[in-house]
Amino acid sequence: MTYDYNLLMNKAKEASKTSYSPFSKFAVGAAVLAKSGAVYTGCNVENSSFGLTICAERCAIFKAISEGEREILAVAIFSPNEDDCFPCGACRQVMYEFQKCGKGFDAEYILKSGTEIPLCDACGGKIKPDVVLYEEGLNQQTLEDAVFYISHADVLIIGGTSLAVYPAAGLIDYYRGNKLVLINKSTTPMDGRADLLIQAGLGEVFSQIR
Repeated sequence: MTYDYNLLMNKAKEASKTSYSPFSKFAVGAAVLAKSGAVYTGCNVENSSFGLTICAERCAIFKAISEGEREILAVAIFSPNEDDCFPCGACRQVMYEFQKCGKGFDAEYILKSGTEIPLCDACGGKIKPDVVLYEEGLNQQTLEDAVFYISHADVLIIGGTSLAVYPAAGLIDYYRGNKLVLINKSTTPMDGRADLLIQAGLGEVFSQIR
């Protein structure tokens, strides 16, 4: 399916006009293109209880899902307050949940694409490596599996991380044992919880294991 992204952005711009943002004064509008071809719009809706605030992207996506859509092909985000408006981590996680093309490509296809950023011949989306890049949402099943295994582990060894980036850093909270090992060169917010704390490089420590 092809769609003029400028038209999608115009719909996001229009949606930003209905933003309810009395606290931040930062209006945002979003428009999402569903697999059916329908376009759904949303705006950010703030609340004095900050955690109840919803971003424009999630507003638009939830509207689409409530109407029976299950796959999102494109998202446009607009704010009159900023030239380039990017989604937060929570919105990226929701986007990931409903981006379900999943078609794979080999290196030959990528090399022969003839474009700077290869596009999927099924959905038209940008092709990316099969890894989670920085600021992208984690696969929900991967998170659920991690919670299960961590909560049932006898020993938990965490190495080479500042434990400052969520949601991955929060997985430590599911450990119920008393053999928590933290290995990192610098201090972390979780050092006080460790049963064994090793402040050294991960490679240095593991190279001494025989």
